[in-house]
Amino acid sequence: VIICNLVQTSSAEVIIDKVVAAGIPLILINREPLGDDGDESYPGIINNPYVCYVGADARQSGT
Repeated sequence: VIICNLVQTSSAEVIIDKVVAAGIPLILINREPLGDDGDESYPGIINNPYVCYVGADARQSGT
């Protein structure tokens, strides 16, 4: 298991894709990786049994 706090979310896609391809479970904390439109979650984490995001919705929490 890898637990990752994405400091620079622009590299999220590369990290997620490589870890998932290796079959390693990934837990993302604090910053949700967004897709190209900046609004939706990165498609690589949606319905993916190897990836879990733990955190708050930044817009809803006021940050």
